Amino acid sequence: MRRILALTVCFTMLCGTPALATVDGGCTGQSCDDTSVATADTALAPHHYLIGGKPVALSDAEAQRQQRCLGLVAFGEARSEGRDGMLAIVFVVMNRLRAIADGDLPPPPVAKDRKILPCDVVAQKGAFESLRHARFHRALLSIRRGRAPLLRKHDDPTERQSLELADTLAHDVMTGKLTDDVTRGATHFYCPAEQRQLRRRKPEWTETMVATAYIGKQVFYRQEGG
Repeated sequence: MRRILALTVCFTMLCGTPALATVDGGCTGQSCDDTSVATADTALAPHHYLIGGKPVALSDAEAQRQQRCLGLVAFGEARSEGRDGMLAIVFVVMNRLRAIADGDLPPPPVAKDRKILPCDVVAQKGAFESLRHARFHRALLSIRRGRAPLLRKHDDPTERQSLELADTLAHDVMTGKLTDDVTRGATHFYCPAEQRQLRRRKPEWTETMVATAYIGKQVFYRQEGG
């Protein structure tokens, strides 16, 4: 199976308001809240978190760091997409972790014998376009060094509220409170509107992958047979 890491994502100004529809038409509408996200009382041992679908033991400090990485990328990529859009980005990161564990995607560089965690996937070079912007890149570095990102001091109350929501969604996925993947296993996504605006062609990897969901103006994909 081809190993694909390339990812093109949408800028917030082009990606519209939140809406969710699965490819087979099973869910449409403004948010699909009744069916798109399920809550569950997943039994996890103390200090264990669901990472790529598997329980992983993390210290409180490490768990907070991973949560903030997830929240940051969700906010950076989909803050204009609302709850469903940001939740989808969290699941994309988790699905990539699962695909890396299965050998379907190349792993990011980490120290020998160390588990690959969300921050490692988020920080992969070129993986998420929003993190190329200086303020998001600085925030990610701050998180990985164990500090709170500067974005938490954002003067815009709407932006601050979106970041808090992204953090909450990241926490709820990691703790098993949200288990229904709104992307249906997607590891890649892109925004057709942005592609047209930038006069880019449709990403080549879409030809070898399966579209799984439309959330806002983003299209989500997974590998065939995934």
